[in-house]
Amino acid sequence: MKNKAFTLFELIIVVTILAILATISFLSFGGYAGEARDSLRISDLKSISKAFEIGIASGNKLPNPDNIISREKIDSIPELFWNKGDFGENSYLEVKRLSNLPVDPSDKNKKYKYFLSEDKKYYYLETDLENGKKFTLTNYQKTNQQPQLHARNNPPRLTGFTGDRTIYSEIKFLVTAQVQDDDGDAVSISSTNLPSGLQINGLNISGSFPHTGTYNFDLVLNDGNGGTETKNISIMVTQLPKSQVCLDNLHMGNSHSPLNSRVSFNSTTGVPDPNGTLSFFVKNYKNYKMSEIIFLINEGISNNKYTPLYAIQSGETYTCNFDNSDFW
Repeated sequence: MKNKAFTLFELIIVVTILAILATISFLSFGGYAGEARDSLRISDLKSISKAFEIGIASGNKLPNPDNIISREKIDSIPELFWNKGDFGENSYLEVKRLSNLPVDPSDKNKKYKYFLSEDKKYYYLETDLENGKKFTLTNYQKTNQQPQLHARNNPPRLTGFTGDRTIYSEIKFLVTAQVQDDDGDAVSISSTNLPSGLQINGLNISGSFPHTGTYNFDLVLNDGNGGTETKNISIMVTQLPKSQVCLDNLHMGNSHSPLNSRVSFNSTTGVPDPNGTLSFFVKNYKNYKMSEIIFLINEGISNNKYTPLYAIQSGETYTCNFDNSDFW
């Protein structure tokens, strides 16, 4: 019986086909591997950016880059000078919000580029992608350099506030920012020019003002993924009304009110105070709008709630007696 075997020509064809298949497999694997590395690079930059934003919202400064080169320019932001460097070991240790130092997946010794503006307000992160393009993240408003590799990140929006923005001097207040993010990202708020007397805690803005006037500040919303929105907020502070309750010498404990003066109450402590402003003292002020508080004040004035319970005439003076429970 005659044995059959491959001819030389057939072997050449088989080897050629195997080589082609191996090349296709290698190219496909290389493409997938490149996309995976790009995804990791983008994720790393977003993690660094989110750590920066949390630090800014907490009142911390941005870290200095490693291996700094001073007064560098970024083509897309020509109006600023930047300190150029890497997000390296020192930067990582300053941030304290990352579990490990992110590095380029293709080279563990290659750090991500990090620029810090000279005024230390803005950061700019950059990495090179497999296709030769760059992916960047920054908190500088004029820059929009993110390539559309995935679905576009929608910036957060301010839809309103709970509470009133018309505030009465010396009364504590609290308003809550109502925010919306179509991507479902957690939104934080911050401000670099918050007026004295105000604080931000989460989405709450609280505080008090000693003087009347209009106070403006910029409220920055950040979704932690490069999406931001800045809104200018105005708070109008008006004078709380005062009521004349006793026209003669008034004594309250060790305090004394001069003749024909107005008697006032301290909104912080809730007790009579000749130097204070008449206010309706609300222990749980979070549950009241300012319009509701001023309504209660005016209602009390109309009903003589803030006049002496009784007065005893003695010569040319009046001693006015108050029941402090009315003000608690």
